[in-house]
Amino acid sequence: MKPAETAAPAPEPAIPAAPAVEVTRRAHGSGAYVGVIKSLKGLTVEVQIIGERPDARELLDIEGHPKAFLEVGFFRAGTAVCLNLNN
Repeated sequence: MKPAETAAPAPEPAIPAAPAVEVTRRAHGSGAYVGVIKSLKGLTVEVQIIGERPDARELLDIEGHPKAFLEVGFFRAGTAVCLNLNN
């Protein structure tokens, strides 16, 4: 007798990636492109720097959220680690 063959489980559907949320510089209304939000952990937001590198303690705007902004805390491997200052 052959051992019962089991069918491979059906693959789970891929979770679509969330659209990238752009972050720009607030300083002096320049609006220069900084990058995209990479992750959110509590009040900490990691921004992958793709454009201009902001300064530490600089405020950043979030595309589509005019009342929310981020304060750059420090940098780690091409990422700005920021504090979400929105309630």
